[in-house]
Amino acid sequence: MNKFQEVFKNIDPPKSVIFNRLIGILSEVPYKSEDFSRDIKRFLLDDSDSGASINFYPSDTKGGCRSECIAVATEKFGDGKTKKGFGFEGIIKEMCRHWWSCMKTTRNTMIVVRNWDQEAFESEYLDIIKNYESATQGRVFIVESSPGQLIPRYPQP
Repeated sequence: MNKFQEVFKNIDPPKSVIFNRLIGILSEVPYKSEDFSRDIKRFLLDDSDSGASINFYPSDTKGGCRSECIAVATEKFGDGKTKKGFGFEGIIKEMCRHWWSCMKTTRNTMIVVRNWDQEAFESEYLDIIKNYESATQGRVFIVESSPGQLIPRYPQP
């Protein structure tokens, strides 16, 4: 078990090949990658077992609803959509659209962020996520990918 998997065993993520693969991928993708989101998607799609059964954000390709969703916020926490990608605010807006469209299908969502603002999360986004989880029985996991570590941000271990 690598150090990323060790962190996750404490928050009881879904027993998911895809999420377990993502944990391994986060240890492989260079933190300073120019296109962190694209590199994560490429690693996931290279694994044919996981690539066929996820929704991935951001993406230019729109497909049907899947039981698992992975979203990557590469910009500053409070940013929406930028030329380079999405901040957490932008990804949450995308997730709300996705959750609304796929509420009967998507059961697990993992959001990967490059930076974290606990105060802003609690005041602006926590209720959105809790409402989604209680209304749909879906589960949301947020992790911060920092150089050399993966930090669970929601739910708190």
